[in-house]
Amino acid sequence: MKRLAWKKVNNNKILATIWGEAKENIQLDIESLENSFKAKASIPTERKLSESGTMREKKINLLDHKRANYVGISLGQLKMDFMDIRKAVIHLDDNLLNAEQINILRSIIPTPEETSLLREYSGDRSKLDRPEVFLMEMDSIPRIQSRIEVWHFIRNFEPKISEVLPQLSVLSKAFNQCLSSRKFQRVLQIVLSVGNYLNGGTPNGRAYGFKLEALMKLQDTKSTDGSSNLLHWIVESLQSRYPESQDWWGELTAVHKASTISVQSLRDEMSGLRIGLKRISEELDAFSINGEESSNPMNRNYLQRMNAFSNNARRRFEEVNNRVAELIEEFRGVAIKFGEDPETCKWEDFFLLLVNFNTMAERAKVDSERKKQDSLRQVAKSQSRVSRVRTAGSKFKKSESEPGGPRKPADQQSDQFLQEQLLKMRRTKSLRGIAAVSTTVDGGKSSVNMSNLLNMVSNQVKKESREGTPVATLR
Repeated sequence: MKRLAWKKVNNNKILATIWGEAKENIQLDIESLENSFKAKASIPTERKLSESGTMREKKINLLDHKRANYVGISLGQLKMDFMDIRKAVIHLDDNLLNAEQINILRSIIPTPEETSLLREYSGDRSKLDRPEVFLMEMDSIPRIQSRIEVWHFIRNFEPKISEVLPQLSVLSKAFNQCLSSRKFQRVLQIVLSVGNYLNGGTPNGRAYGFKLEALMKLQDTKSTDGSSNLLHWIVESLQSRYPESQDWWGELTAVHKASTISVQSLRDEMSGLRIGLKRISEELDAFSINGEESSNPMNRNYLQRMNAFSNNARRRFEEVNNRVAELIEEFRGVAIKFGEDPETCKWEDFFLLLVNFNTMAERAKVDSERKKQDSLRQVAKSQSRVSRVRTAGSKFKKSESEPGGPRKPADQQSDQFLQEQLLKMRRTKSLRGIAAVSTTVDGGKSSVNMSNLLNMVSNQVKKESREGTPVATLR
């Protein structure tokens, strides 16, 4: 029978569970259960027999299990017959193996230790497992390790050069943009002027320039009320006084991409290319010394490929390598121009600082615009409220012009109360609650002189405006 996978509840805990309370006697259709879940009878697999009728012998493994498994998986990725792989390697045939397959092959060629192990085997080769047979095929090719490495280098040389050249172009463009951007230089001059004013009378004052890292600290200088910072002020000054320079980042279009190119990565690329070319030179020297190897038919295509590649590749490498050296020297000039230390300043750090500063400036611009919009909304809201009060007052003026007799004492008390409330609000420089005053006098009855209220509100608004208190305080 098939089994049901479960974990049993401890028998000592059964009484406290629903299982201890279960009393119903379940009736099962045993015949149906057995027919549905009976285990299949195991059928012995048919083993392949040799021509002699005996069972096939187990293959011999010389490699450790992990290495043999890796070689087997890699061979599955190549999906080629051993002899086709061997032929491709001997002739360096790019039509049989692409660059990716060559890279796979690099990891499964026999190491010197494996070569010694395989050569010591004196038994029947047909009894060896598949990974061992493949390594033996590769070992039969002269200079297999150098041959594969050279082939891999030749196939990847031009793609590497094609990756480096656009990076050099971006760097050169970024250098020129930083040196020629008048708008960016205007921004730096504004920061310098602001910094000298704020630092006046201190050792940091009267500066003729500053390290660019100071750009990242502008937002650390908060305004007196804490609602903004120095970067907000500079951005707003650019918008109001130097609007032609506020799009300074548009003159530094190559800087962002240049910030992703590392000087060390370029040096590593060129170093790798130099090592590859040196390996080819050493191979050619070895063949020139050893006449037997150079005359081996299996080395003919190998030699021809290296000779055809070497001269042109070396010239190409020197051109690119010299251009890298020129750019490194050019950046030293850029660093000196901006007051930075050329010995320690790297161009990727220099450009990344500018990228981050632009991000901060754009964020400050958004903050300033939002603050301006909020202020405009508050002014509009205050003006709307004043307009509503005036409209209401005009209605009451009209009603007071109608015959109604002399003013009552209650009206005079209401005026006095309004004067006291307005005086109290004047002291706090706020017009809040004026509208509420009308509802607190005399129980909110019509006896309140709304005409006087309107006049007092209007006079107070004018007075506050002259004294510099924003009308927006009326809410």
